[in-house]
Amino acid sequence: MSLLEVLASLAIFIFSAYALTQMVDNASDAATRARRLAKAQLLAETKMDEIVAGILPVSSTSGPIEEEVEGWMYQVSVTPESWSSVQDPNTGNNITGLNSVIVTVTFSLTGAAPVEYSLSRIVLDPQLRLPAQQPSTSSTSGGSP
Repeated sequence: MSLLEVLASLAIFIFSAYALTQMVDNASDAATRARRLAKAQLLAETKMDEIVAGILPVSSTSGPIEEEVEGWMYQVSVTPESWSSVQDPNTGNNITGLNSVIVTVTFSLTGAAPVEYSLSRIVLDPQLRLPAQQPSTSSTSGGSP
């Protein structure tokens, strides 16, 4: 083989190796982003479920997600829906029971691609829920002859 053929094949090999490493890096970054986006979705659903269940108040808040490692933050935005207000017959006050709740979870860490996921839902204020009526138990006494 001539020196020129060896240099040409070496250049093709180096270019191919470089292209393959770039493809692997891009695939790894995309997989990491997809994992973080799926985690952001689960965290947003968890926060929304906590609000719907009444564990967290139906109010605008934000802060770090303490159950996770650093970089994860959440923000809750609550907007009362004016079309859902009704008048309380006892007090005469208007009560807005339905709220538009938007939960946004973000991941931001230096050197990492930021991820953001938002989830919105119309939520009934848990304080306005009435407890379920317990069926009345009537006991009958019956005797055997």
